[in-house]
This record gives sequence, C-alpha cells and structure tokens, in this order.
Amino acid sequence: MRKKAQIISRSMIYIFIAIVSVILLFGGIRTIFKLGKDSKQLEYDNFVVSLNTILEKQRLQSVGSLKDQTFSVPRDVELVCFFDDHKEVRAFRNSEVADFRNANSNYNVFFSPSKDYDPESMEYVSLRGDENPLCIEPKNGKIRLGLQSEGRATQITSLVPDAIEEDCVSVLYQGDPQDKIDIVFLGYGYKSSETFENDVNTRVNDVMFNIFPFNENKHKFNIYRLDKFDLNCQIGSFIQCDSFDIKKVAAKCPNDYIFVLVERNILSDAINPVRSSAIGNLAKINTADNEFVLMHEFGHSFPSPPLADEYIGYAASFDASGYPNCDSTPCTKWAGITTNCIQGCSTNNYYRSNDTSLMNDLNDRFYGAVNNAELFKVLEAYP
Repeated sequence: MRKKAQIISRSMIYIFIAIVSVILLFGGIRTIFKLGKDSKQLEYDNFVVSLNTILEKQRLQSVGSLKDQTFSVPRDVELVCFFDDHKEVRAFRNSEVADFRNANSNYNVFFSPSKDYDPESMEYVSLRGDENPLCIEPKNGKIRLGLQSEGRATQITSLVPDAIEEDCVSVLYQGDPQDKIDIVFLGYGYKSSETFENDVNTRVNDVMFNIFPFNENKHKFNIYRLDKFDLNCQIGSFIQCDSFDIKKVAAKCPNDYIFVLVERNILSDAINPVRSSAIGNLAKINTADNEFVLMHEFGHSFPSPPLADEYIGYAASFDASGYPNCDSTPCTKWAGITTNCIQGCSTNNYYRSNDTSLMNDLNDRFYGAVNNAELFKVLEAYP
C-alpha cells in the first residue's frame, strides 16, 4: 500500500514538474518575443532619428550637393514610403499606400507592415514630381538613399544598392561627425550579416545606452557598422588583429572608436576561452562573453588616460601611475569624490574606489563615481 502511495506521489511530482516546465517555457517564449519586439522598436526609433537628422543637415548644404547614405532598418520592414506635401500625389504609383496616407494625412513617411510601425511626420522631405509617393524596399535590413539639398528641403531618391555589403551603414546618426563621438562596428568570423546586425543592435541599444553615463548622453554619439567580415584577425587565447588593416577598413565610416565583434560559439568558447581586449581606440570583443564586456573594454579606450582593471590579475610590476582609478593608500587621486580606499586594483599593491564596479565585475552595471568622473571629462567636450 505504501509502495502504491509512493508511486502515486511520484506521479504527481512528475505532473507538477511538467506543468511548471510548460509555464516556464511559455513565459520564456513570451519574454524572448517581447525582447525581440523591443529590439526592433529601438532599431526603428534609431532609423527615424537618423533620417530626421540627415534630412535637416543635408538641406543646409549648398543647393545641389548630394549625399549617399545607407541606413539600418528592422529586417521585417518590407517597404518605406515617402510623400512630398508640396507636390501632387500620384496615387496610381501605389494606390494602397496613397489610400492609407489619405486616412493619415498628418504623416508623410509610412512603413509596411503598418501594424508594427507607426507612420512618421518628417520635415524637409522633398521628392521628384514623378516619384510622389516614393516607396523603397529595403535590402537585407538596409535602405540606401540619395539625399540632395534643395535649400528648403532635402530631395530623397532611391539608390541601387550596388556593393551594399561594404557600405558604411548608419545605425544611429545624430549630427556632424565633427560634433559627435563616432563609433564603428566591424565583424570577424560571421557567417550571416543578419547575425552581425542583431549583435550590433543589442550592444548599442541594450548595453551601451542602457548604462550610466552613456544612457544620458546618447545624443552625443553616431553609431555605424560595416558588414565586412574578412578582416585580418587570428583567434588564440586573445583576439589578434592587424591594427593597420582594421583601421583601413574602418576608414569607410567616420570613427573615433572601433569595435571588432568576433562571433564565437558559446560551447566552443567554454572549451577554448578567448579574452576580449582593448588598446587605444580599438576594442576586440568576444561575442560569447558577457555582453557588458563591451563597456568594460570601452572603459579601457574611452577616457584618456584609460581606466585600469579593478580586479586582481596583473603581475606585481603593474604601474598605477598612468591610470586614474588605481592608487596607493591613502588614495589621494580621488580626494573630493569619495573617501573609499579598497585594497586590490589590478594587483594587491594598489587600491580602488569601489568595492565592485564594471571595471571589476561584468555582472555590475555601473562604473562608480571615480570612473564616471573620468568618462564625463570626454563626454562634456561634446554638445
């Protein structure tokens, strides 16, 4: 009898586990679906900001000047349609879009599928008289536009995406490169441009601009990517790339800082771990690592002098004099910011200002007051 009861009890446990598993699986699928939707919405928002910015900037150039610009758009955008409010709408060009526009007359830029992306009202849109509306089908998540100054507005034309894979793609364009902090992403080891595009968008939207102080200074950045993956790199315990070759490729885009994303399989990386690293303005990122390694390595690149690692991992010969976040006791480098002086900064011989931070542990989502002060020295130089 007791054995039968045990069997029944065990069966109930299995049923309970199965029910919980289904609930967790369903919840996980919903979470993944929601994250996917949020990511696409952020990419869409970045495209709208970028296009608005370039339309206004280009119209201020000398009349007739032409700019060739490639933008990143969500891959499920099937069509982008523009209307010129100052010219006759030729409904026969796309009657369905024209009808939709008549029902939404306050807008002049429309996206298909319309249920996923709201229409937009953009200033300075001009089209040729025989191209109103102008509907363009993106290719591989990219749309390439010719933008010609007319003084009062910017005329938009569609450019044939010849060799579009090597174009400089604007992920987020917010102003003249001379006035912005320009970052370009390159890829190595990728089999798919879509995977690279997703990796870039994740690290821009969910990582870089999801951490202080970059989240409050997003307007100071331009972000680009190059879908070119045949870089001169080798993978060992570190990522080794020919710096001259990398910078030659990156020169297709404005750049102050270069990120090379190296696609790695998580299982392969567990067997053969590869470290991310940064020297100067070049950071090489292992995508199998914690996503926030990007911002840890950016801490080594962005401020000058750079931030040091705050974990213990260097030989005793490490010299903290060139790093603002490591000091000898009593830690006078950050006097006036904090009185913290905690042993262990690259070596046990030096001290740090935070018990933990992103320069110490990738699971932390903050730099700390002393590190932020160094980051702000760069950020405050931009409007």
